[in-house]
Amino acid sequence: MLDLCYEEDSRAEVDMNVVMTESGKLVEVQGTAERAPFSRTQLNRLLDLAGSGLGKIFALQKAAVEEEKPKRTAKVGNLGEALSAASGEMI
Repeated sequence: MLDLCYEEDSRAEVDMNVVMTESGKLVEVQGTAERAPFSRTQLNRLLDLAGSGLGKIFALQKAAVEEEKPKRTAKVGNLGEALSAASGEMI
């Protein structure tokens, strides 16, 4: 989730929610003018900003998942040993 802090949000001219896939496809877009109507150009800029921020979040999530992956790898010739070690039993 990418969201403004209260101070920024309370002064914003547009309240906008964007849900986007990692490939940039839109799942949900909701924008409400707070004081005056906003233009299509402003909408496009907001969508670009959302895409940029969400892209950074997706990258951070991938990096976090990679860090948590087990570092174990099995050699092809030792698959039985690897399975045995993983299960605690002799194969």
